[in-house]
Amino acid sequence: MEERRLLKHNPCTIKGGGKEDSPERPTATLEQVFKAAQEIQERYRLVVLLATFGSLRFAEMVGLRRGDFSVLDDGEHRYCVVRVDRQTVQPDSGPLFEDDPKAKSKRPVTLPPFLVSEIQWHLDAFVDADPDAWVFVGPKGGRPKRNNFWNIWNAARIAAGIPDVHLHDLRHTGNTLAAETGATLRELMDRMGHSSTRAALIYLHAREERGKNIAAGIESMVAQVTGNGHEGHARGTEDRQNQKDRPRGTVSKRSTSKNELERVTGIEPA
Repeated sequence: MEERRLLKHNPCTIKGGGKEDSPERPTATLEQVFKAAQEIQERYRLVVLLATFGSLRFAEMVGLRRGDFSVLDDGEHRYCVVRVDRQTVQPDSGPLFEDDPKAKSKRPVTLPPFLVSEIQWHLDAFVDADPDAWVFVGPKGGRPKRNNFWNIWNAARIAAGIPDVHLHDLRHTGNTLAAETGATLRELMDRMGHSSTRAALIYLHAREERGKNIAAGIESMVAQVTGNGHEGHARGTEDRQNQKDRPRGTVSKRSTSKNELERVTGIEPA
């Protein structure tokens, strides 16, 4: 009987072979977003705004009906809330059909107050009064598909000066904006429509990097005031540094007044 030879390790293992490193997609500035919204066909202006400020996917926007929008008034601001209950799937062949959103992410998305008038204008101009009417339709009543909408978006992004920005990058832009407001991991996941933390953590990491940039900017401003950034002292630091210059036997007592000892609470870790 032939001896069986077993290897302890797989010789075909490639280090890092199971890891995919995708280049980070660009984000657009607010000026570029509004420029693209201005350049695109009027009936699709709201696509640009919802992708950015609502972080909606293209298939989710195509699946919106008039009745999915509602207004929330808190006495100070009027917000529009869009209910993402479905996405429109475009198969390789055959007609469009509706399905649950990606990752089963049915969710309400509260939009910035400035979008209330934009949404109302779009509904009045392009959408039938029926609550089940599709929000986005073409001039002839057809629903947008990825292949024909690409040409529409491509013309708009070139005119806006952002030829390398994909439509989905606007969602990336919106997620970045949401993270920079201080949204928590759970809040980002809910808004983005993700069931795992992986994608949301990317935006939280970006927020941390932005925090470092802000801190460095403050440091530069302080350095301009103090001359070199090291002449200013935190309370008590200068006293400790000068203690060796005091006559022996003298003691500097720390004040115990409430004004000197201040407790700061309510600060959450990043």
